Amino acid sequence: VQRRVHGEGQKINFAISFVENYLQKMELIGLSDDIALVYHTYIWLLVKYDNESEERLISLIRPWVDAAIQGSGPVAIIYTEYAALLRQHNGIDLGYVLRLCKQYNRKQSMVYTYIMLNLPFQSIHIALELDIPLALYVASLPFESLIKKRLWMIILLHILKPDGTVLSATDTINPYNIKQALSLINMSNGIISLGDILPHLPDVTDISVLKDDICNILEANGRKIEQMKADINELSTSAETMVQELEVMKSKGCHLSTTQKCEYCLTGALFAKPFYLFPCGHGYHVECMTKLYCGDTDRNRVMDKSTSMSNAVSEVILDKSQVTHIRHLSEQLHQLHEKMNRDYQTNVDKRLLQSIEYLQNELDGVIANDCPLCGDIMIQLVGISLIHTNTLKDNQEKLSWEI
Repeated sequence: VQRRVHGEGQKINFAISFVENYLQKMELIGLSDDIALVYHTYIWLLVKYDNESEERLISLIRPWVDAAIQGSGPVAIIYTEYAALLRQHNGIDLGYVLRLCKQYNRKQSMVYTYIMLNLPFQSIHIALELDIPLALYVASLPFESLIKKRLWMIILLHILKPDGTVLSATDTINPYNIKQALSLINMSNGIISLGDILPHLPDVTDISVLKDDICNILEANGRKIEQMKADINELSTSAETMVQELEVMKSKGCHLSTTQKCEYCLTGALFAKPFYLFPCGHGYHVECMTKLYCGDTDRNRVMDKSTSMSNAVSEVILDKSQVTHIRHLSEQLHQLHEKMNRDYQTNVDKRLLQSIEYLQNELDGVIANDCPLCGDIMIQLVGISLIHTNTLKDNQEKLSWEI
């Protein structure tokens, strides 16, 4: 199956060429029967007869890794997901591929196969037996941050102690290896730092090589500490200012006229019902604020600027979940108030009062945090038309205001 080509000094394995051509024809025609058997035969031939550099075998396996990286989803499963796709579409069993590579000592192909099986630590150990660049390729792949740090640390310890033995307190490290380790730290883009290497250095290590790097790290940490102190002082000042403003607000009062009306319903005195009063001087009945945020559903009410604003707020400013939440709180409060009125002659449960207070505070936080007439809501409504109906008269009114 293998012959030397005259004049070129190269050998061609005709069995591999035959299977390659057969696979190409199967993919063109769209045949899927026995494709797993053909692929496994092709991989077996490559593993057994490929050259020492494993060029053709790697050209088959490495594109699987590159294609898996392009996939979406959590990084921990992109390789195993693509391995499942290989088994589904081509019938390729990566466990079988790994066993063949181990049997014929194809270590470079083992590195990529371990990656596809989501076994990065086995992959990087095999890669370090071959060369550092291959191990750096493994460490640069998109794994989780903790896994990436462990991979880079494995390479770092290998550089410090290439023979693979564990560093002891009495060992000596070649200064050249320390320089290589520093270069590796720079290549990691912040995944590992000088602080990760120091605990692994023996006690007798000459750190003169590390002097500049240690000084730079200490200076950087000093700047970070000073910045943190400045941030803490700024936050403390802001907290003190807020406390002072709250104390001022506690003693601040508003002057109201007995004839002041609700800005929404414009009927009756503001004092006639429970109401909200904002620092700007605008006041609203509690039930009117609820209507404003949930939409005015009173069919007997004439469409005016208040109901138009209410519909705009409930339809444009708030989403359906927020409107539903406000209505739910309002209904719960109404039911609890009715129950309290029924039990008023006998004995009111303290838990009932606590529930009413809790729900009222929650409702206040939702609808009474800003004045609807001069706050952020009105700013958002500037570009929204006050006319929401499609009658002929309203359409004529809209046209009359066009520029």
